[in-house]
Amino acid sequence: MRILVVILSLAFVFINGCATSSSESKIPDEEVYNTLYVQNVNENGTRTDENRLELSDKEKIEKLIHMVEGLETKNATDQDVKELHKELRKPNTYTFTLSENSNSESRKYIFTISSNGYLYLTDANNSVKSITTEEHPNLLHTVKKELNIDI
Repeated sequence: MRILVVILSLAFVFINGCATSSSESKIPDEEVYNTLYVQNVNENGTRTDENRLELSDKEKIEKLIHMVEGLETKNATDQDVKELHKELRKPNTYTFTLSENSNSESRKYIFTISSNGYLYLTDANNSVKSITTEEHPNLLHTVKKELNIDI
């Protein structure tokens, strides 16, 4: 009987150790961002100046950050990155770039909300780091409504 308990205990520890790690979405250095660039993909799958917006309203920037923080995420796989590249050519996929100011040399953080409701977060090198574990189909609509984004 003791051997069975030990085997089951070891199996439980092994299974938990192999589980996919998840965490919550978090925007680093959120207090430094003063400029927000929003870019949408048009019906032709391209990005143009007509579907780009710049906001400098600190209150809206903070509101956006709070809307996307706290969602359950997982480490992005190669397949997730491939899916994002497909999504980046679809209408209603929005890329958000947070910046210290409008200077192109300033510190930046980029994330994307895809047309299917996934949030893709980047690392310091702007490589895709994590993705939400499930779709959030109303997230983009809510963000657009709360920030008055009409592109």
